[in-house]
Amino acid sequence: MNSEKTLYLGYSLQALAAYDDGSYASMYIVRPPSGSERVSPVLGHFSSPVDARQFALRRGKMDVDRMSSEDPQQLISDHL
Repeated sequence: MNSEKTLYLGYSLQALAAYDDGSYASMYIVRPPSGSERVSPVLGHFSSPVDARQFALRRGKMDVDRMSSEDPQQLISDHL
């Protein structure tokens, strides 16, 4: 599994690319500043691990943008 960690708006994001039968599954792990780690569902399948991680990071940042403007725990539960 390929992964890449980053900090975005105080949230820890780890973009993941997991090899899955000829393609790479894209997903991410997010940890709010004062919360528990949550894992996204598979977001899609890509031909390269770089594309899968880039997609997961973009999607994770979009979700963090929403989480940081609303109640983070409720939003994480709703989305994951």
